[in-house]
Amino acid sequence: MTKENIVSYSYTYDPNTWHPMLAGAVAGSIAGIMAGLISLLLASPDEIVANSLTVVATSIVLGLVAGGLWRRLRASKNAPKVFAWSMVGGFFLAMMAIALIDLTVLSSLIPYATPLAALIFITLGFFIPLLSRVTAPTWTAVIPIVIALAIGVGMFGRGNTASDELSLGEPGAHSHSLTGAVTLTDDLTTGHVVIRATAL
Repeated sequence: MTKENIVSYSYTYDPNTWHPMLAGAVAGSIAGIMAGLISLLLASPDEIVANSLTVVATSIVLGLVAGGLWRRLRASKNAPKVFAWSMVGGFFLAMMAIALIDLTVLSSLIPYATPLAALIFITLGFFIPLLSRVTAPTWTAVIPIVIALAIGVGMFGRGNTASDELSLGEPGAHSHSLTGAVTLTDDLTTGHVVIRATAL
């Protein structure tokens, strides 16, 4: 048997393992939990559109798509390497879409979405091939999905927005100024310094 044949038959179908798309949903949930929490530290360009819930939901959807891709690749030669490069390509495609949205619809999206997208695609590329070998009951896969969605809903609206900046306000708008003269008088008889303020 040649080396090529050995590599080709390295994959063996096991009906007891998780379906690749189920593994993708779980991997997307893991990525969503991490990305959803990290998103709270980033300045969202629009809390209605870019928030922890949309981050988690996007991560799970991407996990399903990546799981479907792994299902097609898993029996092929060098499947893990090809899948990893596919995730790299997916990241660059996502960045092109993010840049387009940033330029046309939602400004300041790039600094918010770039680290989240990188985290999601790295997590999917690493976990999907591993989770597709899991033989645990299918219902256990629901647990991380529910946790991820709960975090997304629970943290909704608690992140930072691009407008959450410290502002001193316009001169005179939120501040009061004291205009006058201050006179220091040294009283030699008592040894005290007397401060007199006179309003102008």
